[in-house]
Amino acid sequence: INGDRAELLITFTSDTPHGFVSGVRFIYPDGETETVAKASEALQDGDVIDFLCDYYDYSGNYQDSYCLGEPLTVDGELTVADGYVTSGALVMSYCFTDLFDQNYWTESVELG
Repeated sequence: INGDRAELLITFTSDTPHGFVSGVRFIYPDGETETVAKASEALQDGDVIDFLCDYYDYSGNYQDSYCLGEPLTVDGELTVADGYVTSGALVMSYCFTDLFDQNYWTESVELG
């Protein structure tokens, strides 16, 4: 977001079962700051989002990062929607983060 590395926070509730973008949480590499980050911040019109992908090998070792698609400039409310992969193979997993900031990864699923 505007040059900082952050995670989009998407919230799913019984009132919003398809989810909504509830804010962002900034990511600070080890030792970059001694300031404790806020839990989340709201997106503002004009914020620019680059979709950054981290690539890991099959052993879970980080290999590289790259941008996916074109940057998105926030202009009003964002919408969460399903997307479909129509060609090629895809290996995916999800990372769930609990309220204690612990990460839990699902098993990988191969599609295509």
